[in-house]
Amino acid sequence: HGRSAASAMSGVGHIRKNFKKGLGTGHTEKRTAAAIQRRRQQRAGRINSKRLKVDESDGDGAGGGDGGAGATVDLDRLHAAVELLQAAAASPAELIAAAKELRRSLSLDDEVRPTDAVLAMGIVPVLVDVLAGAPHEELRLEAAWCVTNIASGSDDHARAVLPAAPHLVAMLDPATPVLAEQAAWALSNIAGDSLEFRTLLTNNGAVEPLVAVLGCRVPQVVAVAAWCVSNMLKGKEMSALPWLHAGILEPLVRHVVSATSPDVVCECCWILSYLSAREVEAVPAILESGVLAALVPIMAEGAPEAARACIRVCGNLLAVDASTTDAVLGERGLLPTLVAQLGEDRERYVVHEVLWVLSNVASGTPEQAGALVDAGALPPVLRHLAESPFHIQKEAAFVVFNLAVQEEGALFLNMIMANPVLSYFVKFMRAADLALVDHALRFIELVLRRFPRGAETVEVAGGIEALDDLYDSCANRAMAEHAHALVDEFFGEDYHADETEEEAAAAAAPPPPDAFGRGGGRGRGRGAVLPAWMTRGDGAGGGGGGGGAGGGGFGVVPGHAAAGGNGAPSLPPAADAAGSGVADSTLFRFGF
Repeated sequence: HGRSAASAMSGVGHIRKNFKKGLGTGHTEKRTAAAIQRRRQQRAGRINSKRLKVDESDGDGAGGGDGGAGATVDLDRLHAAVELLQAAAASPAELIAAAKELRRSLSLDDEVRPTDAVLAMGIVPVLVDVLAGAPHEELRLEAAWCVTNIASGSDDHARAVLPAAPHLVAMLDPATPVLAEQAAWALSNIAGDSLEFRTLLTNNGAVEPLVAVLGCRVPQVVAVAAWCVSNMLKGKEMSALPWLHAGILEPLVRHVVSATSPDVVCECCWILSYLSAREVEAVPAILESGVLAALVPIMAEGAPEAARACIRVCGNLLAVDASTTDAVLGERGLLPTLVAQLGEDRERYVVHEVLWVLSNVASGTPEQAGALVDAGALPPVLRHLAESPFHIQKEAAFVVFNLAVQEEGALFLNMIMANPVLSYFVKFMRAADLALVDHALRFIELVLRRFPRGAETVEVAGGIEALDDLYDSCANRAMAEHAHALVDEFFGEDYHADETEEEAAAAAAPPPPDAFGRGGGRGRGRGAVLPAWMTRGDGAGGGGGGGGAGGGGFGVVPGHAAAGGNGAPSLPPAADAAGSGVADSTLFRFGF
């Protein structure tokens, strides 16, 4: 597609989700690293507590005490239990007691759990034999429980119990829900450990039995099975096609629509998010299923984690193409509900997720961006740009930029610039993260080229000094030269040659229209889209990388690949010093 003269701006677009560092260096970076490490440890603790199954109703066994760090383990009793499980002459009651003894010890805290010692006793072949042929359901349950807790440990521990996987898959029978739940729990621990194990389980028949268990009428069993499916689908390398072909959408939608239980709804929504991000086949099926109507009240009233999963589903669907976005935005109450999640009482991770979704909407057609403004999104977005922590400010900046870049006769840009937003983008140009600096630089250029008396406005906000500092200190020389070229072009020798200081100050004042209202107009449509399921090199991504239905214009370019004419990923062009290029492709972030 061609470009209009008004859009001859170098590489205007923005970069999504490629920056993780803080604003400062030195002591600030150390504090940030320490905070990140604490969050990782807390998250790992929550995950491990979910993976380890403990029955607090049991009395003490070989693991004495309360199961905490002060508990002790009687290895002689454990060894005796293992030998008893191998004894051909043992009675069913003796075998079950021995299995419980073993399971109690494997349910202790990490510090005292004797996993390595038990594995050294040769327990895995014994457990496999029990799973394969024991006639007593309780004994097989205890054996599966032992496998579950062994697999909750390290990579080596999960690998050690792989021989049990075929027998665990065989236990995934809705007719025996107790065994099916325990088998799904064990398989979830194995799948959650590595891509290798997920691929192995997928290739060896775990998909269809797990889908069958999702159809179970016992909510607790469904929740564990759905958690297992979520673990099986993790990682962009895992295809969701086997699950779609096995009919997973029907039970997922049924549980979400009927609100089976909060845990089930949350896990099912996470699965829907994986499906919507991975497979083009899933998108029309999800839209036609009616599940979107059920997501709205969950976002509005559900637990934060369930709301987050629903938001992720909506965000992935809104990142597909213009017609899909129209269908999603047409769901009654959906967009106002998303905007309502930006309230001050919402958890930060929910706000962060919603801002990502709204940035996808803002990067769509002018009508879609207008619907976002009409839903009242701009005031809370600007509040988060001004007041929230840095990682949320960045997401808010993406929304602001995607609205500003719309070619509606600069309507959205004027609306945004009626608020004190430019100073934040000037501040971002001094950030330590180069991707964010580039994003801020593009916004400054947008103001210089499109906003009335943009040069004076940038000067008042301290933009000239920021551009000069960027030229002097930026490690990326292409970016530095871009900043230098803007200074030369807009603030050269002829700048303010015939203007008084009073005239310059008056010209730099923001325009008078209502800050949050909008009018009509036409502009750039959505361009080519390259979601995750189009990156496999099969040409599915087809189509050109032009500016969209509106003809030309500034592209909105996240930090992922841009859509090339053959469906293969390509990076947006770097900004050149002369300011002559423009990135026309439109892309969106899919959530995994």
